[in-house]
Amino acid sequence: MNESKIQQRSRVLGKNIRISLLVSLVTVILAGIFFINSTAVQRSIWNRYVEPHLERMQLSSDFQGFDYIFPNSFGIRPLHLYTATDTLLASRKIEVMELSFSNGWKTTSIKGERLVVNLKALESLLEEGQSSSSNTNFSLAAGEITLPDLQLTGDTTFPSVAINCTG
Repeated sequence: MNESKIQQRSRVLGKNIRISLLVSLVTVILAGIFFINSTAVQRSIWNRYVEPHLERMQLSSDFQGFDYIFPNSFGIRPLHLYTATDTLLASRKIEVMELSFSNGWKTTSIKGERLVVNLKALESLLEEGQSSSSNTNFSLAAGEITLPDLQLTGDTTFPSVAINCTG
């Protein structure tokens, strides 16, 4: 059966529109993936949303970026948190698996690799925090917290402790 030229053109036009929409969708998805994995974008997001909360707690950070794991997990590259006078926390990597928001933030597991906590800095931070009235209403429910290599330093009782946990 012969189709009219109008029907042929409308079929070709419909096919071109579908292909254009598919190419546009793939382009947007690839741009989003590139956007999420860009260190400059990650640092600007960190500086805009996380750093102000750290400043309220009198902390600063050295953020190196994160590795996004599809669909809802990520690993924070080496991270250092500082008080005004000392390093509070240093980590090689922190992995947050299956982060979701449903009646509050929830995650199935948090894993810290080679976590070093300065107890003197933590103690002074907690003492300062009790005297200040700034309080944040943030909560996170974690199903599991794994710290395979935790090191506590700077306590007056002992110079350093390394806790190696295997489970």
